[in-house]
Amino acid sequence: MSFGQFFSRYPNDTFIETGSWGGGGIESALEAGCFKKIISIELCERLFSDCLVKFKGEPCVRMVLGDSAVVLGEILDEIKHPVTFWLDAHYSSADTAGSPRDQTVLHELYHVSRFEFREKSVVIVDDINMMGIPGSGLDNLSVDVVRERLSAINPLGRVFYDHGPAGPGERSLVLAP
Repeated sequence: MSFGQFFSRYPNDTFIETGSWGGGGIESALEAGCFKKIISIELCERLFSDCLVKFKGEPCVRMVLGDSAVVLGEILDEIKHPVTFWLDAHYSSADTAGSPRDQTVLHELYHVSRFEFREKSVVIVDDINMMGIPGSGLDNLSVDVVRERLSAINPLGRVFYDHGPAGPGERSLVLAP
């Protein structure tokens, strides 16, 4: 299964990705074919510029330069329908932005919790398998805390692990209505 097929299991009109990196998430969202609008937020200016060039011919792709812990809330104020979120912004190495000690996903989940259409949206938190591992960029996060935050966003929703296309070694935590 490709990431495009993985994303197609969670359709909504809008797909929001945090952490564009090389544009793989954007490509996969385009491949999924079920999103009318794809918004990708990137903090690193070089990675943002690379993706801006790469996707300039895709009218449904909107690139946003900024800290997703801040700008996600502003973007959600403009959206009036359910969204599929791919929360993947975190420090990975010297060629990315941010700090190895940040907790960006918790700030992102806060913004999702205030989103008017949160209970009908899908939230996918990537790289769960890296949380708590020293040097991973997610070592100061706990899967249990992320799970609790997801459950609080939609108490009637389902929170579950999805191995997706990467297989059992890499997991995502999903909140679905």
